[in-house]
Amino acid sequence: MTEFRYLVRTTTLHGERALILETEIPDNAPADIKEGLSRRAIVNAGGACPCGARAILPNRAARRRATRLGYAIEVTVQHEPGCLALLPGYLPVDLGPEVGS
Repeated sequence: MTEFRYLVRTTTLHGERALILETEIPDNAPADIKEGLSRRAIVNAGGACPCGARAILPNRAARRRATRLGYAIEVTVQHEPGCLALLPGYLPVDLGPEVGS
């Protein structure tokens, strides 16, 4: 079974600080999972997925309102059907916190 861990990093998007939560790419994951997660990481870093998808942020007013209120914003990424970033054929499951951690 492949175990997934999350990485938290900060970056700047449109001149504003952003916190990115992304999945670490496990060494023992199937090739399609590795490729899908690497495509997600490219988009998270502000680039474009090979399918052409980019992160779509809310407009500036909504971003400022969220900052003022201390809310997280939702970012939309519209990958093409069949893009490996959608992890086709895999069902991600959150197993909860690791026991004993």
